Amino acid sequence: MPTSFVRTLRRLAARPSTQIGLVACAACAAYSNTLRAPFVFDDTINIEKNAVVRSLANFLSLDRLIDAASFSANLKYATATRAVAYLTFALNYAWGGLEVTGYHVANLAIHVVNAALVYGLARAIANAPAVTGAADPDVASERGALLRTWAPVVSALL
Repeated sequence: MPTSFVRTLRRLAARPSTQIGLVACAACAAYSNTLRAPFVFDDTINIEKNAVVRSLANFLSLDRLIDAASFSANLKYATATRAVAYLTFALNYAWGGLEVTGYHVANLAIHVVNAALVYGLARAIANAPAVTGAADPDVASERGALLRTWAPVVSALL
């Protein structure tokens, strides 16, 4: 292979957008066979038999969220401890009812976004002067460049 081609590949592989794309592709590949899997474990209680997630009004009404006396036990739990999860369940139900694919795609998207956040955090930590051992960016770029480039990717993949 020509050395210019190899250098171009290395530069492309070192780009954050390419690395995050790699992490997203790995997640999609790992979970692609689960998109049509049925609900399991606590999905029956939290999604299938849960009246709270069957109406977005439970999450969109500020009066209902503020007035704890009007809450059912399930809605209290939903808004107090798992508000984001139950809101995504309600959005999924509004979009496609109990069709499992939507729930699995939303779950995959949440995991990819979180992996990207882990990547960003690991990248920031790996490039911090306290970690690189140099306040000067030119000196830091020479020390552990390979580690600083790929440690965030490995962290996000995990």
